Amino acid sequence: MMKLKKLTLSLLAGSMTSVAQADIALTFSTGADYIQTSPFAASFRGGDLAVTLRDGIVFIDPACVLDPSPVLIPPNLFCPLGTTGFIAFGDADGDGLRDDLSYWSITDVIPALAIAPFKPDDCRLEAGPVSDLPRPLGPFADVGLVVFYNLFADTVRQYDVALYDLLRVYPPGVAGRDQFDAELVEGVYTFTFPSLNQPGARLGLNVAYQVIPEAVDITAIYPDLGFKFLGGRWDGMGNRLMDPRLLNRVSWQGVELSNTYPTDQYRFSIRDSIDEDIITFPPSATPIALTLSEVLQDRGYTIPPGFYSPGDTGICQLRLDRFLGTTPVTFETSVRLFNFPIRFVATYAGFRTFGFGAGSAASNLTQANRDFDGDGFTNIEEWAQGTDPTDPLDFPAPPAEATVTIGPDDFVTFTVNKLANALANYSFRVSEDGGVTFRTVKANDPDWAITTNDDTSLVITAKRSTTDADPIMLGDFIAEVSVGEVTIN
Repeated sequence: MMKLKKLTLSLLAGSMTSVAQADIALTFSTGADYIQTSPFAASFRGGDLAVTLRDGIVFIDPACVLDPSPVLIPPNLFCPLGTTGFIAFGDADGDGLRDDLSYWSITDVIPALAIAPFKPDDCRLEAGPVSDLPRPLGPFADVGLVVFYNLFADTVRQYDVALYDLLRVYPPGVAGRDQFDAELVEGVYTFTFPSLNQPGARLGLNVAYQVIPEAVDITAIYPDLGFKFLGGRWDGMGNRLMDPRLLNRVSWQGVELSNTYPTDQYRFSIRDSIDEDIITFPPSATPIALTLSEVLQDRGYTIPPGFYSPGDTGICQLRLDRFLGTTPVTFETSVRLFNFPIRFVATYAGFRTFGFGAGSAASNLTQANRDFDGDGFTNIEEWAQGTDPTDPLDFPAPPAEATVTIGPDDFVTFTVNKLANALANYSFRVSEDGGVTFRTVKANDPDWAITTNDDTSLVITAKRSTTDADPIMLGDFIAEVSVGEVTIN
């Protein structure tokens, strides 16, 4: 699961300059991370409620590459202003790590003007809509700053910045989703903070939490309502299958005019399946920003071919970032992550697009059940067994016939090797009369057992041995391989 707190903090950091002149900023953020592993349901990978109050701000000079420094640094090429400020304690850059006793290049400081710093026990949620969320809710964590600025001026002053954080975490799974839904409901939430100018008094701030898309919940009364990705073919391991040589359309439902806003930002990306912080598509490693029209009307994004190979995996993600103002100083900054795992596979449709030469893909001779090169094997039988459907001298060998010894008896087996990472239906047709009649071997066949059927091979074994009362002699049976096309869209 991605760290939602990290995401909401980064959004807050990007918004601070826009509210700096108001001196106070309260952000209310709900974060939820969902992953879909079938056409019908999504799992809750965790969530949080993050509330941050800021009164005052420190402006750090981005031109200085030496921040933070353990010593005072005069102006130089790498830090034009020098380290003009000293952080006695606190988190100067909002990265979640304390910067106590460090020097920074600071351009300006606006101190707390209304909220008293360093009093976390006096910060709490006073009221909100009816829900299971406890109230008063607290305590807040104190991450306020004590800054000495400007170290190169005639007078150095102390500036106090009030910063308070509250983080409530919801665990993965059904119980976490139920708690998240029961506690965080739409409505107006009222928070109170200690007054800087009136000791003992409290200042109240209201922020509205608006309706937002959530993933479908199979335990709900109407389980099909909500966000989910549509279509596609899924394997038994929870992966959606895609052929990287084809256009792949990712479509969705659940984003409507009733639960999204023009300022909501939607971003599409594919991420590494091991480290989801790594973006593998687009190549710029920057998620693709979707317009409101693309989200609401097109309801999907088309992944172009050529960026992956069969066997690759990934996590497809649609991310929603919200920034809604309730008042000039209070904001909702919620985040939603909608994901599904991808396994990239080879399909006959993908081979057909490029495997027969320029201009051949539309020919009827390139259809799966046709024989393009006239060698007696269909195109899909050749492709699925690793031979060239365009070369009449390259065709599949007969299925490998052998015997396997179990105890005192020997049993006839047939094996076909599958094309790596290919999506096709492999089966055997067998004859017990020297090739006069054939039938397909299926599960629970009276005479044959399917002993192996995995990603690399299909093996069938006769249920009668070569030494029993009705012996099977090697060569009595004939087997042929049949391959059926499997589509993914």
